[in-house]
Amino acid sequence: MKSLADPRDSSLVASLLVKVIHRKRGGTLEEVARSLGLSEKTLRRWARGSHGASPKHLDLLAREAGYSPALIHGVVRLLGLLRLAEAGPSAGSSPAPVRPFSAAVAAAAIRAVEEARELLPVEPAPEPWEGAAEIPAEELWRRFTSRDRAQQKRLVRESSVFHTRSFCERLCAESVAVAPDSPAEALELAELAVDVARKVSGSASRRAATEAWARGHLGNARRVFGNDLGGAVAEFRRVRRLLATCEPNELSRAAQSRLLDLEASLCRDCGRFPEALALLKEALALGPEETQGRILLNKAATLVLKGDHELALAALAEARPWVEAHGSLRDLCVLHFNAASAHCNLKNAEKAAALLPEIQTLTAQLNKAHDCLRFRWLEARVAAGLGRTEEAIAGISRVCEEFLHTDPPLPYDAALAGLDLAQYWLKEGNTAAVQRLAVPLERIFRAKGIRREALASLRLFCDAARREAATVELVQKAKAEVERAGRG
Repeated sequence: MKSLADPRDSSLVASLLVKVIHRKRGGTLEEVARSLGLSEKTLRRWARGSHGASPKHLDLLAREAGYSPALIHGVVRLLGLLRLAEAGPSAGSSPAPVRPFSAAVAAAAIRAVEEARELLPVEPAPEPWEGAAEIPAEELWRRFTSRDRAQQKRLVRESSVFHTRSFCERLCAESVAVAPDSPAEALELAELAVDVARKVSGSASRRAATEAWARGHLGNARRVFGNDLGGAVAEFRRVRRLLATCEPNELSRAAQSRLLDLEASLCRDCGRFPEALALLKEALALGPEETQGRILLNKAATLVLKGDHELALAALAEARPWVEAHGSLRDLCVLHFNAASAHCNLKNAEKAAALLPEIQTLTAQLNKAHDCLRFRWLEARVAAGLGRTEEAIAGISRVCEEFLHTDPPLPYDAALAGLDLAQYWLKEGNTAAVQRLAVPLERIFRAKGIRREALASLRLFCDAARREAATVELVQKAKAEVERAGRG
């Protein structure tokens, strides 16, 4: 019997999947390829159907297109069966009145049908509220969240009651809200927002403005999830292209300010600090009172990464009345946390220590694992500044290890915490401990989320640590370069 594995089958399926992904994401094939971690040449071959995809790559394409990998492999097998059936008797032979499949082919067909029954969604009956008068936003959101992810995607794709600007905005707001603790969910919500935006009724200008809003949040989600800065930059390019096609005032001043604020966060994480600060200045000029605190917090975070800690404290002082009047619980926590961190950087450990009780209370109220871990790191830094080096070393040793085992891992934080730890050990004269630290830090080289410039600095430090030649000055330089390079 002929083999069911034929490159023609996987090439056809790969071609269809690439087209689905390209349609969902927009932009050029080069941008899509970069976001998938593939070469443009490979993606173009698949798009043309001139090259088969390996099972591993079919899995990747399936997930990116929103399908089960098992379903896609089932489709490939079914194509193989159809190809064999279509071939029929070999050329030149007399046709047989009946040509039954062999037992192996029949068994494969039965398995494929059984798998399809389990994997393909059953068409639901029409919802009783489809086509009814406009449903209140909160009720629409309740009905959306009561379904599993596959059903949610189906509703967004096919149900017109969800194709509104207000629902798109709700998806974007939820994406931002869950991003600190569930970046994968933030990405899914932002992708759904883009799907909704493309179906919003009204003028082309209105749809373009809505899609620009959604793509700004998709860019933010890509920045947070796996630190896909290349994909995030591509999204913000699309935002600007879309806004250029809109009528004046299609987006409110507040919405324009928010998009600038989100793009500034991307520039900050890319290490483009002057550009980030310029965008934040524009955002402050456009934004209403209730957004001033959040934008100033972003400005302070940018200045901290830039190394301007005095200016960061000034920005935080300016932000405080706005945050206390209009900010969320998280905004308050960020305000006090970043102030304490800036004081640590300026060797004002006593001032940082005075802020710890308030930060601890806010962190406990937020009740998020990553926040608690970062608070313990801050506590250890304060202990070091107060001369309690042994306590600091014990605390940061645990934190550094845990940063690499969170879900998702936080390699950037682990790198900075590890360099803090090296600095304290060197001040104690413990070069052997610094030498041992090179082992866990080198695991960071294999993790996603650290830019090439930062990795180069880490490698220099690790090489010196292995030779017991690391110095406090070298560690401080490496830490400054890692902070300046940012996540990536």
